[in-house]
Amino acid sequence: MTDLKIEATSRTPLIQLSGAKGRLHISGESYPEDVQRFYATLTEHLALYFAAKPAHLNVEIKLTYFNSSSARALMDLLDLLEEAAQKDITISVSW
Repeated sequence: MTDLKIEATSRTPLIQLSGAKGRLHISGESYPEDVQRFYATLTEHLALYFAAKPAHLNVEIKLTYFNSSSARALMDLLDLLEEAAQKDITISVSW
């Protein structure tokens, strides 16, 4: 299953991935204690989603604050989206 929901905390954003809708939403603030571990779950779910060869993914990012470690994780996420786009998956990002 590629659906994922991680509730927001005071240090982490809300993350919602709906495989059926082809939608990823990230909002809030991002400065978790362990950035790699926090975003690893999202990366794993996206890998499963892209392995199923979906037609598209619409990404909406509404972060009001993120630290430099989160910025690196977000760049990794954008790299993953770019790889998917190169495999003919339509990617739309709204920031």
